[in-house]
Amino acid sequence: MKNLIKGLGLALAMMVSSAHAVPTLLFDGYIDYDASSGLLSVDSVLTATADITPAPVLLGSSLNFSLLYDGVDTASSLFTVGLFGSSTGTDLAVLDGASNILLTGNFDSFKMLGGNGFSSGLIVGTLSANGGDLQTAFGLGNLLALEFNLTTTFSATMFDSSFSGGIDGRIKGETVNVPEPAMPALLALGVLFIGFAHRAGIRRQLDL
Repeated sequence: MKNLIKGLGLALAMMVSSAHAVPTLLFDGYIDYDASSGLLSVDSVLTATADITPAPVLLGSSLNFSLLYDGVDTASSLFTVGLFGSSTGTDLAVLDGASNILLTGNFDSFKMLGGNGFSSGLIVGTLSANGGDLQTAFGLGNLLALEFNLTTTFSATMFDSSFSGGIDGRIKGETVNVPEPAMPALLALGVLFIGFAHRAGIRRQLDL
């Protein structure tokens, strides 16, 4: 199932990416939310890069970030959107396999969104790079990720309790002026993904 989700994640990234050469970091790992502190943390590794020369060493690399819960947007009865802001210090740190600092930065915006009742969703955000070997290449970056197998489901009260899950995504540099997909397009893609994953899970249960 995870391979299916990761395949859909890669397809989603390709659909919303431009044909232009834009530096990109792809990552895969775990997401954790602590309700007592409101801290959302991601602990992951780099799985691939694009348009970065020389290519970073992936083995032993890390891409980690953390943010603080700001509130929830429940304007839609179908979706829940969690809003997050910067925690103390630098939000993001990316290191290659030789422990060289590739990228650091803070998120200007960060949203965690998903269909109510589902345990999979999307994360979208904008990043201001402020350090590392790739700072110039990334400048203002964009985050897009799939979160899946959450230990909770999306709802207006989901952030009242701690949860964890998997995450698979990418951070794309914006040195070339490439428009990002509008939020409705991301939501539509997210609905398709969640629906597909849900149906796949139902079929798997019926086969047992």
